[in-house]
Amino acid sequence: MAPNYDKLDFIFGTNWNRTVMQGLLESWQQGDFSNLPNIDLLTGVQLKGAYGAFSAETNTIYLSSDFLLNYAGNVSAIANVMLEEIGHAVDNMINSTDTPGDEGDLFQRVIQGVSITADELEVLRTENDMTTLNVNGRTLWVEQSNVHPFAGTSDGVVNIRTGPGTNNAIVGTLHLNQRVTFDAVATGTTHWDARERINDNRWFRIQGTNNWVSAAFITGNPSAIPPSPPPQPPVVSPPRNNIFTGTSDGVVNIRTGPGTNNAIVGTLHLNQRVTFDAVATGTTHWDARERINDNRWFRIQGTNNWVSAAFITGGPGTPPPIAPFPPSSNALMATPDWWSALQRGALTNQFRDVDGYFGAQCWDLVALVTGDRRHAATQWRAGSNVMSSRNIAPGTAIATFKGPNGTYQGHTAIFESYGVRNGVEGFWAWHQNFPTGSGIQRHFIPTNGNRALNNDAREYFIVLR
Repeated sequence: MAPNYDKLDFIFGTNWNRTVMQGLLESWQQGDFSNLPNIDLLTGVQLKGAYGAFSAETNTIYLSSDFLLNYAGNVSAIANVMLEEIGHAVDNMINSTDTPGDEGDLFQRVIQGVSITADELEVLRTENDMTTLNVNGRTLWVEQSNVHPFAGTSDGVVNIRTGPGTNNAIVGTLHLNQRVTFDAVATGTTHWDARERINDNRWFRIQGTNNWVSAAFITGNPSAIPPSPPPQPPVVSPPRNNIFTGTSDGVVNIRTGPGTNNAIVGTLHLNQRVTFDAVATGTTHWDARERINDNRWFRIQGTNNWVSAAFITGGPGTPPPIAPFPPSSNALMATPDWWSALQRGALTNQFRDVDGYFGAQCWDLVALVTGDRRHAATQWRAGSNVMSSRNIAPGTAIATFKGPNGTYQGHTAIFESYGVRNGVEGFWAWHQNFPTGSGIQRHFIPTNGNRALNNDAREYFIVLR
């Protein structure tokens, strides 16, 4: 097959070596990609915040390990960067001099059929994508795939540091709701993002400086740049039986379409049970419960309003709703305020010692959030088994009863929800001193865990006083 000369001229100019290009194409058609560069990983800091870079000197594509971690669930974003760097490598093989501008970015767009406006083409034709990197003590000239500038807003007073981590000096602060433009991403000290309810080790570099802020305190994210092909209209796929149910994991925005570019028309409140009748793809969000990126959106039954599946427990195939285990007067439950504090992450990594004995233990968390600080755990009784019931209300105190005559012994926690992790059923719960020495955290307890470590979901029961 002959190369498409018009497209190659558009990307690489008119002086490229047709014989070399023909040889590359024939090899690829036969499944032989041995003529492509080596691939090596560097940190985001080593790459000066870029996603990737190509060095003709070492014939190597360098990818940012930070970028790969942050976009592990976004194959399109990773493919864009790889194609751009392959474009740089192809230019090096078929041209005697570097094509002006960012031919790699142009290459990946043309390959994927992305339309390019006149203004975008002018930028790509004039962009200087060359820089130097220090790799193993060696200075290399590279062509790189940069993080395109993106905007964010500070969630509060945020320290500005000279590098991505708290070991770097503070050189200023952002004030609440300050709008800032960033141009690079790296990993550093991890902070809890109370808004997204996840630990975030990303740091954003303020555009035009070498100053950084923790992404955990910024609303806004880099897009999956270089740009993906233009989105197609969402394909709505009604699940079997047309309807399914789910429960909101927190306050969830309701939108007029499957994506954050659609208007907000309302919200779901925490633990609101909803019936859905369709699924579509849209904006990707991090599902903190399943620890995955989720681009699915669910349509609320009988409307054209949508919510992100990342914030819904349940999906296509979910059985009709069953009333949760009714809290009775003798079932130990978290109070609404303390339960909300747990869900917001307000207590995460804290150590709470309620009774002043033995430090911050698992019992102290349960005593704190239930408000029952005087009742002796030795008087607790076991209610329904958590896994056998499959019907426990969020905020219920649970425990193992391994003592003599079925008395409390082992571990206690606050139940959140059922789930599946790595193909194993279990439940999510809030714990303290689990594992030993840790603060308040949210953990998944599987049904195949170590019983000696109180890590088997089948051993937990509702706590009855």
